[in-house]
Amino acid sequence: MSTRFSIVGMRSNTIVLNWVDIVDHAGNIGLALLSDHTTSYAEGKEHPLSLVMGWGWEGGFWWGKCSLRGLQEMKYALVPHTGLWDRAELWRETAEWSEPLLSRISASDTGASGPPNKSLLRVHSPGVELTSLAVSGRDLLARFFNAESASEQHNISIGVRPESVEVVELDGRVSGTLKPSQQIQIRIPRFGIKTLRFSALARLSG
Repeated sequence: MSTRFSIVGMRSNTIVLNWVDIVDHAGNIGLALLSDHTTSYAEGKEHPLSLVMGWGWEGGFWWGKCSLRGLQEMKYALVPHTGLWDRAELWRETAEWSEPLLSRISASDTGASGPPNKSLLRVHSPGVELTSLAVSGRDLLARFFNAESASEQHNISIGVRPESVEVVELDGRVSGTLKPSQQIQIRIPRFGIKTLRFSALARLSG
């Protein structure tokens, strides 16, 4: 028995930035294709999902030339899953595959004296990413993106004690304030972004 597949979310485009996903019409089973290069894919009624692994172009005056010759390298991965892309947490899967977590030995692991190392920021909601972090004096700017969570309410822990917490828009305007605490709750709908400014950070908690 054959299963028909359809492309999810990218039917009108053949560009792959990070991943592309196909599911059956019932939305029960799927297969995600991850790529570490921005390239393209092919998929159709008589054509299985395929990834372009060699590329070249003539960009003219603005973009220059990239000839299709020599050695080109890229990585890809196949991720079978159940349910749709959000239930399968494909955004998180891609982030962990393309940017694997780097670990280090802390003082508490070696028995050395001193306070144990703690996370500066921690997002407790699956599907919400910390996309950028910037330090300005004693202020910390953190931007969060809700990539796949259906919930709009999210909890964030900060390892230092802020004197104030402000919601900052992309143009720098302050659009709101939150109660300064090491446990912050913010509202971010799916595909929404929010930037927080933690001001006048005090010593490490604990």
